[in-house]
Amino acid sequence: MAHRVQLALYDLSRGMAKAMSMAILGKQIDGIWHTGIIVYGKEYFFGGGLQSMPHEQFVQMHGGVGPTEYIELGYTDLTQELFEDFNREVQPRFTAQTYDLMKHNCNTYSNEASQFLLGKGIPEYIVNLPQEVLNSPMGGMLRPLVEQMTTQMNGADPYSALHHLQQQQQLAGAGSGAGAAASQPTQTPGAAAAAAAEQRAAAAGASAADPPQCKTDGFPILDKHTKPLVGSDTAKAAPGVVARVKALGATVKLLSEEEIAVLDALPPSMAATKTTPVAPGGFRLMQKILTKDSGWPEKATFLALVLMSLMVLHQAEGTEMEEAMMQVAKRVQTAGNVQEQLSAQALSMAMCSAANCFATAGGSEYMARADVMPGWLDSSLAGLQHERGEVRQMCSALLNNFSLVLSDAIASKTAAGGPAVEMSDETTQILFGALDGLQDETSQLVALRRVLSVGRLVRASGSEAASLINDVGLRDQVEGFLSKAKEGEAKNAAAELLRLLG
Repeated sequence: MAHRVQLALYDLSRGMAKAMSMAILGKQIDGIWHTGIIVYGKEYFFGGGLQSMPHEQFVQMHGGVGPTEYIELGYTDLTQELFEDFNREVQPRFTAQTYDLMKHNCNTYSNEASQFLLGKGIPEYIVNLPQEVLNSPMGGMLRPLVEQMTTQMNGADPYSALHHLQQQQQLAGAGSGAGAAASQPTQTPGAAAAAAAEQRAAAAGASAADPPQCKTDGFPILDKHTKPLVGSDTAKAAPGVVARVKALGATVKLLSEEEIAVLDALPPSMAATKTTPVAPGGFRLMQKILTKDSGWPEKATFLALVLMSLMVLHQAEGTEMEEAMMQVAKRVQTAGNVQEQLSAQALSMAMCSAANCFATAGGSEYMARADVMPGWLDSSLAGLQHERGEVRQMCSALLNNFSLVLSDAIASKTAAGGPAVEMSDETTQILFGALDGLQDETSQLVALRRVLSVGRLVRASGSEAASLINDVGLRDQVEGFLSKAKEGEAKNAAAELLRLLG
């Protein structure tokens, strides 16, 4: 009997590569690809180990985000048992320890599996995705998102002790009998399987065999997301961006020898630890480039914002960072219309810079200032209505970070005792702005962040916030989103929010 073999093709960048590659690389890159082999009614894939599950279950576990494309590879006459034997044979080469985003990834496994099943590999443009993409300035921006999505999709389990125990149990079971070994693949459960177990436990109640869970008051999604959303330290991206800035500067003759020296010093200073300040003068130079009438071409604005998004991940000395961020704010907030001031790519990097400020104590304090937060909060809420998904993602990340600051402040005041804490204007603004149009949001990631931002504020503020949302009819937005949302964290978070609203 012939068995159909398909390649499920997912874009880990969620459209960002396609949207931003031309501006950075001067050529179109359609996606950063994750792949899985669909055969025998299952999807087989590699991340934190070799795994398989029904394709529909895989999609549901990742917020309903399905493949960008299904590629028909052909038909195989090999039995499932032979393919499972193949997986057991290659498993030592495909573990959490051997996974490498650049050189030994899901596409490596898909290619070998296709070779075994059909005698031919998967399309070369997927296997040979140029390394310069992830080593480029754009790659530096995409790498944190890609690595996060890779971890979620492929099941790389951060709980290594549990992962090791489960793997040993699987290996022991595989060796207990030939019949058992032939009938099921040896799988490394990883985070993907753990996530499925959590979803089943949420519906049926956790069993004694489940891994220990943190104690919560029944809001696991809210309890899970308690840290600011900031990028990883992608120092590898800095040299490429600096080179582009220097090339532009030479064209328009706007860089002094001193400024060239500052640019040259930026990459090594960012290659050090996050507690090491960036090269002196770096923020001041970015501020100059970002000044509206500086004479620099608009392309330099985007590159300067890319550098800003990396630089703010590090501690800053003096007021250089604050002054540079004030200039970023001017470019974003002028005339009160974020969509008219910058390109979508530049706007997303500006919002990314603001969100990344929360990576350091000094940056967090600056963004929480009474003269800073309102303007950025206005911009983040306005950006939630932007037509481009990458802009909405960055705006929702900044909104998430502001809601953490506000909810922590409410909790601190409540813990200190005294009179009831009155809701701030900023809290009210987030409650209204994040819920407005929620049921029309097409990105599950953006929807999740919007719901989390509201949920943690309602949880901290209590009945006053819940009553306000119900009184103005915004509960309908949550119910509308919940009624049509695909299975995943966003839907579960919306259900938790409805419970908080009473």
